[in-house]
Amino acid sequence: MNILETLAPLLISAAKQVIDAIVKGDELSLDQINGIKVGYVAAKLYLPKVVADTANTYDDEGLETFLALAEDTLTEAGEAVPVV
Repeated sequence: MNILETLAPLLISAAKQVIDAIVKGDELSLDQINGIKVGYVAAKLYLPKVVADTANTYDDEGLETFLALAEDTLTEAGEAVPVV
């Protein structure tokens, strides 16, 4: 097992917890909410194929984490999650 196999999942998990603790959906501006929506839609449309074409699972985990964070944040903001 190499160091990346150990650290990547830990870093992804830690980043999710830190971001979730810092970013409060109900305190975001309209521009910030729209930015999350744009990033969410772009990630849903374009990144699944990109991460599927790699030999590791770290990017898959990162994408899943990003999408989950975006969904949680939008829900906290009282916004609908875009349907893609």
